[in-house]
Amino acid sequence: MAASIPGLIRRMFKGSLHVMMTCAAWAFLSLLSIISIATRRRIVVIVHPAGNLGNQLFLHANVVAFAIEHRAIVINAGFGHRRACFAGTRPGPVACWPPPLLPHIPGNLVERIVRRICMQAALLPAVSRPTSRWASIVIDNPKRVSLDSPAFVAWAGRKHVLLITGWLFVSETSLPRHAAAVRSHCRQVRGNDASAMAPLTRLRRDCDMVVGVVVRHGDYRQFQQGRFFYEIPTYVRWIKELVQLFPDRRLGFFICCNDDVDLTELGDVRHEFRWGHDLENRAILASCDRIITPPSTYGGWAAFAGEVPLQVLESADQVISQKGFRQILNHMDLLPLSYAVDIDVTEDIVRGG
Repeated sequence: MAASIPGLIRRMFKGSLHVMMTCAAWAFLSLLSIISIATRRRIVVIVHPAGNLGNQLFLHANVVAFAIEHRAIVINAGFGHRRACFAGTRPGPVACWPPPLLPHIPGNLVERIVRRICMQAALLPAVSRPTSRWASIVIDNPKRVSLDSPAFVAWAGRKHVLLITGWLFVSETSLPRHAAAVRSHCRQVRGNDASAMAPLTRLRRDCDMVVGVVVRHGDYRQFQQGRFFYEIPTYVRWIKELVQLFPDRRLGFFICCNDDVDLTELGDVRHEFRWGHDLENRAILASCDRIITPPSTYGGWAAFAGEVPLQVLESADQVISQKGFRQILNHMDLLPLSYAVDIDVTEDIVRGG
């Protein structure tokens, strides 16, 4: 009997916590509905972080672009401590669009509480009813939701609150149209001081063109069964092709990697190498003149943020060309032709809700 008392206490505590979270979820959704009605704006809540920082930034950018185009409000409970690193996500306790007129509140305690409440709200039976003014959308790769589709815009217009979980929520027309506003909102304000930018400063002294090279090792040994994991001699060949491609320019290369690698094969090719230093290397890549990278939102976000022409390295036998460089206006531009085709589930969501 005595042995069962701790278990009974734990069950009572869990039950009480569940009741409190459910009540908080109802209260939160009710509050957001009042705000939606008062402002005549839909509210889109990004419930959970989607992958690494590059993925999170592109998700946030697409949803913010949708919000600008269709007069919505965005609450993103997924940035964690990285929220303080970008101009528009810093104000207040949680990343929002439009940014609240509040000073930066450090830490992510409030954000974590909001995320837990939103996760509970997504489970409420009322949210799944087709006639409800609330809706929860959960997708996983390779499923995609086209936020700009007329059917989705009309459907979302009948809702007060959309709770979204997943990565491929895409605004293929709104993000290019509002790219300048999104770049300003997501402007990096940490990891770009003089010390962080020193490798680029050194390259600019004796080079008139700097190319950023993203070497993805580490997790790319397993990602897509190692499909985009390239050995260092392959990157060396690409770098030397770039030197030949611009014979009238003094090229320098900023090379970054998530592992420490040996670049002695580069010989006297002017370069700076730094591994790790996630934010600092993103800032430098965004200030380069060109970027080459395997399919990755790491280099892709830098290219978008800095409006830097980028070439996606789709296979080890690829030849670098002038025509291969292009502007990145959405993370969908990073997917090589040989990549698995995504599945558009927008119509299914609209019909179901």
